[in-house]
Amino acid sequence: MAQNQAALQAVSKALKALETTLAGQQQDVSSARQALQEVEREMADLQQKSLVLNQTVATQKAAIARLGEQKSELQAQLATQKDQISAVLRLAYKQNNQPLIKLLLSKQRPEDVARHLYYFSVLTDNQQQQVAKWVEEQNLLATTLRTEAQLLIEMEENKERLVEQSRKLKSQQNKRTLAIAAINSEAENTIGNIARKEKELAKMTELIDQLQSKLASLGLEFPDLEGRTNPKGELPWPVSGRLKNAYGQSFDGSVLTWQGWLIAAPLGTDVLAVQRGRVVFADFFKANGLLMIVDHGAGIWTLYGRNQALLRDVGSWVEAGDVIAAVGQSGGYNESGLYFEVRKDGEPQNPANWLQKR
Repeated sequence: MAQNQAALQAVSKALKALETTLAGQQQDVSSARQALQEVEREMADLQQKSLVLNQTVATQKAAIARLGEQKSELQAQLATQKDQISAVLRLAYKQNNQPLIKLLLSKQRPEDVARHLYYFSVLTDNQQQQVAKWVEEQNLLATTLRTEAQLLIEMEENKERLVEQSRKLKSQQNKRTLAIAAINSEAENTIGNIARKEKELAKMTELIDQLQSKLASLGLEFPDLEGRTNPKGELPWPVSGRLKNAYGQSFDGSVLTWQGWLIAAPLGTDVLAVQRGRVVFADFFKANGLLMIVDHGAGIWTLYGRNQALLRDVGSWVEAGDVIAAVGQSGGYNESGLYFEVRKDGEPQNPANWLQKR
């Protein structure tokens, strides 16, 4: 088991080193696009931290709600035992058992009270059980109140962090607007978007080829993916949304065509892995923005681009239906959506042939 874990860690380390090398090779020469890339990387980091904080706050809220219910139940139970404990105190008073009265009315910790109760033989077994139960519930109530108070403090601190993250994100969004304006201005004085798109398509093919070649040379085999059945027509959609641009459709009326699907969806919508696999790339890549590539074995890869945040690291395993990213508009776009590709042995495939019919 330890050997398998060590092997998995070695594979993850090799994949991360490979990703860093390839991402560095694909740096954009345009200063405006470099600025956009830096801003969108920072925004992705902030988005990811905000997602984690929001999840933490939600968990804390749920825990506080449960503690509140527990507190109410304990307080109700203690209220019903009030008469029974009063009877014990009256008995002790009648027998002039001042030490017992002082113990029960003291401000000692409930657990300390419990340790001393056996000294008082004046109590019957039933009465001792009643007092022991009362002390136990007092102790549990005190613990509940302390835990609730600490969680409230931590939750408020996290909410303050979220406000600060939101402020930073707004600042980055303003920078992004300026970077996109600079890119649009630059495009008017260059060979244009069509020529640029052609180069980007070639770069994507180059990236895939390099990934495949490097993975093969490193001997990074994923035995868990061997023997997979052909999933054509069975894969779930990676995101719930409207198909905006389809495979093979002309790009802006040119001879270039879309190599995948653009699925319109609101910002932050969950992006799901369509099948079990391993993440082999998770970084910013040119006009694809924040891009994740998953190797499913048998030469089948899926690509998820334009994300707001990437939620899985290179080398990690994913299952079908796992949330791996959040829909965004990274890459310099004004509308949110997921760019999705299926590749078989490096060649783009029509997602319509692989995904379930809708």
